[in-house]
Amino acid sequence: MLKPEEFNRKQVFVVLTNGLDVVTRQAIRYWRTTGLQVRPWVYRAYQLDGQMLLEISPFRTEDDPLEDQAESQGAGFYIVNTNIRNDQRDDETMLAHKKVAAYFEPWKLKIARLKRGDHVFLYRSGEGIVAAGEADGKLRKSAYHGEPENADEEYSMGLLNFAQLTSPLTAALVKSITGSPSLVFRQTMFSLDHEGGERLNAAIREQAKA
Repeated sequence: MLKPEEFNRKQVFVVLTNGLDVVTRQAIRYWRTTGLQVRPWVYRAYQLDGQMLLEISPFRTEDDPLEDQAESQGAGFYIVNTNIRNDQRDDETMLAHKKVAAYFEPWKLKIARLKRGDHVFLYRSGEGIVAAGEADGKLRKSAYHGEPENADEEYSMGLLNFAQLTSPLTAALVKSITGSPSLVFRQTMFSLDHEGGERLNAAIREQAKA
């Protein structure tokens, strides 16, 4: 049993949340700014091919507390990295085949969270958003670039109403348009709040028509 004078000295606070409790996730961000050693973990359950899968991953300070809200509010808005810094072919394939994809666990499991009608913005590291579309809701599993040793390591969905931009929408512009200056683009996939997502989608569609 800890003595009163030992409180807040080298203790670690572990939090496990399903990711839907926005208040808890916002509190975690606050606690960490005060210097408290909080080690939060988020769990998510998926059903794929009749099997239940459980993903457990750390919740980082820069993660979006609203990340999972879109799943319960109709069509969501998601920015997905094209993975160009790891393999240029990934970026090229997404644009050529008008799809969104992620590769290997745990990253590929994020694609399984998309549902038909979700708005997807493809972000190329170092440049910005290069294309957008709406998820068709059909999860496809395939070998990573056809490599037999990497069977089912690509999860993808087709993008309806696909629009490719002639000039990428930079990270700075995305932050300005959405009104979210704290967005972090290093993640494989993250969500936008509904209002910001609507504004970004309108800006992209306007540019695509020009």
